[in-house]
Amino acid sequence: MRYHTNRLTCCVMVLILTAITVIQSPATDEKSAPYDAILNYEYGQSRLALSEVEEAVRVAPPAEALIIEQRLIDTLTHYQATDACRQFVCRMLRRNTTTPTEPTWRRLLFFLPSPTPPRVKALAHFIDDPTLSHMALFALQEMPSPAVDKLLRKTLADMTPETEPALLIGIIGAIGQRGDGKAVKLLAPFVESENPDIARAALQALGHIATPKAAKTLERFQVLPMALNQVRLESWLRCADARADKGDLKTAAAMYMHASKDYYPIQIQVAAHRGLAHTGRVDTAQLLVDLLEEEERDLRLLAAKLLSEITDDAAALDFAARLPELSPESQVIGIRGLAARGDRNASLYLISAASSQYSDVRVAAVMGLAEIGGARAVPIFINACSKPDALGQAARTGLYRLSGYGVDKALANALVHPDAQIRAILLDVLTARGITDALPEILDACGDGDARVRETAYKALGALAGDDFYPAMIESILEIPTPTERETMQTALASVVGRLTNQERGLRLLTQAIRRADDAAKVNLIPLLPRFGTQAALNAALSGLSGSDALRTASIRALADWPTPAPMQTLRETAEKETQLTGKVLALRGYVRMIGQSAQNTDERLKGYLEAMSLAPNDGERRGIISLLANVPDSKALESVKRYWDNEALAIDAQSASVRIAVATAGADPKMARDTLNAIIAKPASPAVKVQAQEALNKLDQYRNCVVSWMMAGPFAEDGKDGAALFDIPFAPETSDARDIQWNLVSGAGDQPWMIDFGRLIGGENKVVYLQTRIISDSVQPARLELGSDDGVKAWLNGKLVHANNASRPAELGQDAVDVTLKAGENTLLLKINQGGGNWAACARLRATDGSALEGVTIKP
Repeated sequence: MRYHTNRLTCCVMVLILTAITVIQSPATDEKSAPYDAILNYEYGQSRLALSEVEEAVRVAPPAEALIIEQRLIDTLTHYQATDACRQFVCRMLRRNTTTPTEPTWRRLLFFLPSPTPPRVKALAHFIDDPTLSHMALFALQEMPSPAVDKLLRKTLADMTPETEPALLIGIIGAIGQRGDGKAVKLLAPFVESENPDIARAALQALGHIATPKAAKTLERFQVLPMALNQVRLESWLRCADARADKGDLKTAAAMYMHASKDYYPIQIQVAAHRGLAHTGRVDTAQLLVDLLEEEERDLRLLAAKLLSEITDDAAALDFAARLPELSPESQVIGIRGLAARGDRNASLYLISAASSQYSDVRVAAVMGLAEIGGARAVPIFINACSKPDALGQAARTGLYRLSGYGVDKALANALVHPDAQIRAILLDVLTARGITDALPEILDACGDGDARVRETAYKALGALAGDDFYPAMIESILEIPTPTERETMQTALASVVGRLTNQERGLRLLTQAIRRADDAAKVNLIPLLPRFGTQAALNAALSGLSGSDALRTASIRALADWPTPAPMQTLRETAEKETQLTGKVLALRGYVRMIGQSAQNTDERLKGYLEAMSLAPNDGERRGIISLLANVPDSKALESVKRYWDNEALAIDAQSASVRIAVATAGADPKMARDTLNAIIAKPASPAVKVQAQEALNKLDQYRNCVVSWMMAGPFAEDGKDGAALFDIPFAPETSDARDIQWNLVSGAGDQPWMIDFGRLIGGENKVVYLQTRIISDSVQPARLELGSDDGVKAWLNGKLVHANNASRPAELGQDAVDVTLKAGENTLLLKINQGGGNWAACARLRATDGSALEGVTIKP
């Protein structure tokens, strides 16, 4: 039997020694390389190795935490480690917080004391190092090990008067942050230190420990300099908070009461009263009343704060009942506190305060009722909202914020109020609150006897009405007697048309009303037709051209506002033949706008603008057309604008437009651009135009062979597809049948006029756009097409794909280059630019194949 016992003992010892060996054997592998690399690290050097170690600490699973910890300890204690390296390792040890598992053999031999963790041992060597003590304490402070507390207490006990104060303060602060109750006796002597910073640290540490023993220690030191006494009181309150958190409310209340004396600093009094109120061990309502009657304003404001925090609803209502006993100023503060509390049960007391003899109290009560009043407070707001004083302003503002069940209905019902001003205010409020349930009452208000109320009701319908009330609005416009009110209802109807779910029904009701209406009402109905934009709507608009002068003008205005170019020819003929100036100008402006909508290239756009110029009845309209010609990058546009250089009324506009055209055509015809700019500089219409021309001339060489104006189509997108995926999806501009696409003229701007910024023009993400221009070559010739894009780019020349790069990059001129052959005459260049996110832009330039300027070409959209 003894033999077997000895054998078992030997086996156990072997297992224990094996476990110890396995645990203590350091693991070495290639992962330790970064730790070796940081040994000689100094501030300002590359942080690559540090980043590798930091990432290893961040992502390490629990199974590797001990291995990483040992590597960090080995690095920390290595004789070659620099101070910068050791400070970094301290930070990593703080983050590597996995608690080591107690070894099996030590759990079996439970009578052995728990060992000091290796990292605590390692850091202990540096705790009194002047250079590293701060970082060592920083690492130790958060480690959940009793060994740290024991180490810090021992270190503090070994301190002498000659100890560096900064080190002593660091030790004391770490003990306090860890809340080590066993250190209270050690900390007490330092409260009386001659060094005020050490005394302050000791007082603060006692406050963080916050045990009953710490509180008693603080109580001993009541005779301290003023500054330190405030620190003592703050720590005392921390101890009181700790008692309250542990449920010892009686002790906490007594401690708060002690600190609330009026001979203590006001900040201490405020904190003490606040803690006292939350213990529930005092008459809270009386405490609030007492605070509001204090001379110190901070204490009065505390009462309002406490009202919003305390959970004792009965105490809050008890306080509300005592409001009339307080001074006016205190009532105002108390009302604000009750409102912030959000307890609607207190609204009855605020309703009573709204009739106070003191104006400030009345205003505060109304403002408070806006938060908690509910429907019962609506009459107070209605009766006060028309007053011109502060009370009226508070009531008007409160009507928009008033919430609760029945408020909206109460506001709608109040539209029968005898005061027209109040009815108008209520209509504005109903509109702003978006109360669609009030639409029947609002519709009734359209027949109000007061004009202001009627117009406000029309606007309310415009903001709130939809299909259900649209017919009634159409009918009402037939009965409105005055032009001003009809215009208001017209504006309201225009808003409602945009929200109609049944557009076909809406147009039918409108055209029926137009047929029944007299000319005065038709003037306000016909302008609604462009909102529908169909052929039937257009026919109805054209019918008005044969009516009275006012009706004809309204019809021309409707045609000029049409969403498509459908009435373009009618407008051109009207602009040519109309005898009334208003109708002629309206028709011309509509025609000019539709030129921009319908023109497929610059030739069509130029032809239309020049024709419009011949129809312009005055210099004001010519000035507007010249500004549009400035956007046409064509030599013919430049020649047409030059004719007005000597026109006194148009010279500045014409020369400024010429500068813009010259810049836009400089890439294709630099000589013409240069000659134009020199001519403007020699004969400026204004100093500003001369500066504009000179700046353009200075940059002219940068534009050579660049495409600075394009026709743009898009954007195009597809649900669920990002920018990269859209690159290979063919949209209409790259298909064979692309006639119905709308192309818009776009140009670059700023210091890089060749760069088309789609972010500025369109914006958004996961889209594509297309750019198109024409290259007119004098002969068949080779060329190099240089492209830049953000993000990817595809390029077709004369319908043939010549380049594709689904890139993700910022755009720069000349990023991609492809050799192409231009045919004699017109060549079409089409680009597709996709967008994922961020910036979005593109640019292009033509050069000779050797990189020099390309001659014999003209570029125009």
